[in-house]
Amino acid sequence: GTLAITGMPPFAGFFSKDEILAKVHGHSIMMFVVLAITSVITAIYMFRLYFLTFYGEFRGTEQQRIHLHESPLVMTLPLVILAILSTVGGFLGIPEIFHAPHFLSGFLKTIVGFQYRTEVASENFEWNLVIISVIALIVLIFIVRNYYVSKKILPEADTVKQGFFTQLLQHKYFIDEIYHAVITKPIDKLATFSYRNIENGFIDKAVNGTGLFLTKSSSLIKNVQTGNIGFYIFSMVIGIILLLMLNLVI
Repeated sequence: GTLAITGMPPFAGFFSKDEILAKVHGHSIMMFVVLAITSVITAIYMFRLYFLTFYGEFRGTEQQRIHLHESPLVMTLPLVILAILSTVGGFLGIPEIFHAPHFLSGFLKTIVGFQYRTEVASENFEWNLVIISVIALIVLIFIVRNYYVSKKILPEADTVKQGFFTQLLQHKYFIDEIYHAVITKPIDKLATFSYRNIENGFIDKAVNGTGLFLTKSSSLIKNVQTGNIGFYIFSMVIGIILLLMLNLVI
């Protein structure tokens, strides 16, 4: 509910959109139109979400209704704090037409590396933008409430076959599916191949083989360490003879 409420004046969501639209208007009319349409769409789906969630009858099963309960304090308290901040945060940057201190106008001026632009829209444009936004918001609230509350029109269940455009929106333009097919799936296959053939097939065998070789060779060499002095003298003599023969050959 708070997200929907903050989109109305004089709260944070409204002023943030108002300032973005006012700044963009001075740079690009095309971008201004795109953002204005986006703001309208945002208002529609936020109030749609609000009315579908908090109005009408519970649409789940009886078993789900029985287990409904309020969130514990560890979840509710942070949400309350965020709701308060999101509601009053807009007063840190009130539009120029109200002639109030704008605490965020130069907040990043000292750290950004590009030319900081501080120009503002005309007062007439700002007032027109605020008034039109308020009127549009009221009309949208009335339309959305009438559609989803008064007429009780509910979205179709996911099991109902949808048209292509509806599926396109529901699947978020299939970006997740494309990302999974192009990036996630190939990387998973590469990781599986590397694990089976490089990790297990080569690295593990090389490490384990080295350890096994050292174990076997040490088992053989340790038999030479008998502790018998006579055996050591005999081995020394044999070694000297081999060295002399080697010198003669070379």
